[in-house]
Amino acid sequence: MNRERLTNGLYALFGLAFLASAVVDLRSASGAQRLFTVGTALVCVALAVAGTVGALRPGTEVAGIELGIGEQPRWVLVLLVAGIVVLGAGTVLRL
Repeated sequence: MNRERLTNGLYALFGLAFLASAVVDLRSASGAQRLFTVGTALVCVALAVAGTVGALRPGTEVAGIELGIGEQPRWVLVLLVAGIVVLGAGTVLRL
């Protein structure tokens, strides 16, 4: 697996972990907070889709725009893994 696919896969996992956190938040949200949480969930879905498409089919274009995320430095990948772990643990603890 090359570095670009690894980056896209990690972004997809981060998007899914963030989406799970937003879904758990949505259960207890009300009013304007609910609207913000739904907006966050939509952004998470977009991030997960872009990461998944970039990992599985690099170079895919829609309407002239390339889907996916380019190669990132190692420190960004380490921060993504840390974010995935923290979001996952927080989601599990709130369930």
